[in-house]
Amino acid sequence: MNELSGLVAAAVVGTGRRTVDWSRVPVALRGTPAAAEDAVGAEEAAVLATAGRVAVAGRATGGLVGAAELPPGAAPETRSAPGGQFLRLFAEAVGSRRLELVTDGLRMLADNGRRLPIGSVVPVLELATGRRELRPLVVPVLGERGAWLARQNPAWRFDELLLPAVDDDRPWTEGSTAERVAWLAAVRAADPDRSRELLAAALPHEPAEVRLRLLETLGEGLGPADEALLEQALDDRGRSVRELAQRLLPRLSGSAYLARMRERVRHRVRRGQPGGWRIDLAELTAADERDGLIAVKGERPPGERAMATLVGAIPIADWPELVGRSAIELVGAEVTGGPGFDSGLAIAALRERDPELALELLGEQDMLDEDLFELTEVEAGDRLLDRRIGRDEPKQWLAALGVRHWSPRLTDLVLRWLESPQAGGGRPGVLALCGSHGSLQHRVDAAGRLRRMARGFPGPQQNQAFNAAMNLELRRGLAEALT
Repeated sequence: MNELSGLVAAAVVGTGRRTVDWSRVPVALRGTPAAAEDAVGAEEAAVLATAGRVAVAGRATGGLVGAAELPPGAAPETRSAPGGQFLRLFAEAVGSRRLELVTDGLRMLADNGRRLPIGSVVPVLELATGRRELRPLVVPVLGERGAWLARQNPAWRFDELLLPAVDDDRPWTEGSTAERVAWLAAVRAADPDRSRELLAAALPHEPAEVRLRLLETLGEGLGPADEALLEQALDDRGRSVRELAQRLLPRLSGSAYLARMRERVRHRVRRGQPGGWRIDLAELTAADERDGLIAVKGERPPGERAMATLVGAIPIADWPELVGRSAIELVGAEVTGGPGFDSGLAIAALRERDPELALELLGEQDMLDEDLFELTEVEAGDRLLDRRIGRDEPKQWLAALGVRHWSPRLTDLVLRWLESPQAGGGRPGVLALCGSHGSLQHRVDAAGRLRRMARGFPGPQQNQAFNAAMNLELRRGLAEALT
């Protein structure tokens, strides 16, 4: 607000001691102008009126009033904002930094086709400056005025807010790395051939971290035409770039990379002990290392990375032809020659999003992998947790419990476990999930039940249970305010 400092000073000390340069005050903020030189008090009235407008505008915009002329106004709103109840509850969530509630509130707005109340825009933008994970959720619900306001402040001009124009290459030639990546992604969506040409020309001249960011744009819409760039990336000087290529190439079913990996399985995998297998990874060549089969010095256990890379690259459907067994039949098999076989199958299950293989792998795990669990069907996942909750330590299943909404059956199971004496020291982690997990908001009795059971908990757990109940009530209130 440097341009307005003279105005504020004049309002404080009086126009007799400080003059105002009205040419530097935005027209839209000026109060009643001084009409005539002999109009008694006209100048003072104009200063006070304008200072009042500046104060109000400063509060509404987070202190952004400062341009010599304000930019054109925002377009008319196309989405409605919720009423006062939502604003009050959401402001409480933002003010108390209950980030899980802020996240849920933003998602609720988007799901209901609503926008942020204008009174929440500045606090939410301020919060998102330090919490990058909120930005993709904030931008879609800003509304026209909120988006206009965000564009006035460089600190709020998030990458997600910028929609690159593919016919203007200035972001590519002059922009920051984030702007270049966003622009290249937009070009790829509109003209994949052009984006590949730009990428091929730029990569030799960029540092490793930029090469990585630019190559990551190939992950969206990956196709056979991208293979040449990724094959070149296998020889990149940067390890992170090589590893990205090794992750993306298995997604191309007809790639030379996959053909090489299949050939390695044919030559290196042999039947071992009854029902088991032997995989020979003792001598790795330079060609093996180029494709990611690396003997990592000091790795414990040794050979795990090379095994996981080889097995993980093979498409799930290829195993019967390669070894006469399905991938599911290979889970938990006795494998000699190095660990990492099941880890490789997990890589393939995640890449192909295969729920059956994921469930089979989870059955062999002491610590349930949350990413694999997310792939399972709801009923199958519930049955798995039903067997594990109460039998195993919470640390073995807690991560899986938090990855998706709970069915009514699983919700009852969790609440019963919390009340049981066996919960003990494992209760805090589950209570934290109860407060941050959206599944309980639909249970009218959940908050009250947590409050009742809290009375029998030790001090810290009691506070945590009450806090979880408060979160549930706020979340339920936000949902009801949008109906």
